[in-house]
Amino acid sequence: MRIVIFSLAFMMILTSGFGGWLLPAGVKPPSSYQGIDRAFIVDCESNLSNGPITYRSGHYTSLMEYSGEFTDILKPGSIIVYKTNAGNYGKMKITGYALYHAWSKVSGYKYCDVPFFEFTTYLGDGSILMSDGLPTILDGVIRVAGKTFLYGTGPIRSPYFFLNLQYANYPERPQGSCFMWFNFDFDTKQTGFFKNYNGIEFSGADLYNEKNETRSRFFPSNGAIFAVVYKP
Repeated sequence: MRIVIFSLAFMMILTSGFGGWLLPAGVKPPSSYQGIDRAFIVDCESNLSNGPITYRSGHYTSLMEYSGEFTDILKPGSIIVYKTNAGNYGKMKITGYALYHAWSKVSGYKYCDVPFFEFTTYLGDGSILMSDGLPTILDGVIRVAGKTFLYGTGPIRSPYFFLNLQYANYPERPQGSCFMWFNFDFDTKQTGFFKNYNGIEFSGADLYNEKNETRSRFFPSNGAIFAVVYKP
């Protein structure tokens, strides 16, 4: 009996984890990230869940001062597939991380790492609904120290750092990659710090992104589901 259980477990490792791919049994790995289409993501649906995804871990001695050490759990090249809250399937590939995390003091101090990633969200016929490039930033509040709740996208060198967050960018962002702050919607490419904008709820967010002293995690939102399918 033990031999049978061991053999089954060994076969599952071979079929699901070979070459870095973490796939349901019977699903063949694609040739590359580019080779992932809507049909492949549908085949992976049994692995999708609303559980949090840890993508960095470490110990931060001061989140506000950006000091501490971390390890990338999802290194650049890691691939995640998803089903959005609108029912559309898609894929994303981590391409890097911003040098500094973002933070806000709304409802207490909150922090998030800023991942860079490529992504494609597909329509039901397999055509592309949304993909890559700079996100649509919902935050447009001018940040002046002491007069706003947005404390931003890097070390505060000036009280006028990033006057309008809708034009925020990162010099280290790989060409064509997107980025996210606390909330991100894969159907519209919107990101932002808040869940409420002057009474208008950011209800379409598929991920909530947050950092604490020991780890950074993606939390699927509003019924969206995700799964890591490849780790370099």
